[in-house]
Amino acid sequence: MCMSLKCVLFTPYRLSDNKFRDDGVKFLCSALKHPECKIHTLCLQQTGLTDRACSYLGPALRENKSLRSLLLSYNRLEGPHFGDLVAALSSPPCQLEELDLSSTSLTDTSCSPLALGIRNNQSLKILSLSYNHLTGPYFGDMMEALSSPSCTVEQLMLQEILLEDEHLPLLVPLSNNKNLTYLELNHNNLTGASTAHLRELILQSPSLKEICLYFNHRLPREDRRSLLELRAQKPGLEISID
Repeated sequence: MCMSLKCVLFTPYRLSDNKFRDDGVKFLCSALKHPECKIHTLCLQQTGLTDRACSYLGPALRENKSLRSLLLSYNRLEGPHFGDLVAALSSPPCQLEELDLSSTSLTDTSCSPLALGIRNNQSLKILSLSYNHLTGPYFGDMMEALSSPSCTVEQLMLQEILLEDEHLPLLVPLSNNKNLTYLELNHNNLTGASTAHLRELILQSPSLKEICLYFNHRLPREDRRSLLELRAQKPGLEISID
């Protein structure tokens, strides 16, 4: 093995925007398992990965104790091996704090394995799931895991995941997450029927510091105004609505 990979002392390690693909990840993961590996951030955005790469990344995360940030956006990770990646979140050696899965072609069938990984994880703080089609029968499994009082996720990005009014009751229990400080719901399909649920989430959450609702154009103007007025009841809370 190349010594520069074996003793990985660089951080972050950027391989984004190239044709690294699954076979390249397979080679890299052998280095991630090495006890001398010191990689802190691994950037693999837009590198032609499929779910097969998850079958290599999962076992590596189970052994690696240094990696804190894994960025995988703009790949195609939906498939039978995606569960191998998120199951690694349950492994005690895994200390991942940031996982970027935005625009990775995930559907709601990925929500159940994600829920299991989140439920048994004690380190994840930043989770981006934006630009995936997550809403469906299994979406509630993931929201239940994220709503646990023991969930460590502090920043949750759910931009453009096809949220409709009917899904908002599943988000209200996020107020039980005592660590959640930032919630991004931009570019979804929320209307005035969601306003009461958004109010409940905002008012009941003990830790929420910022909620972003940009580009939900079907929210009536008066509902946007009423949501902005909640800032008077929650000093220090930022509510962003265009």
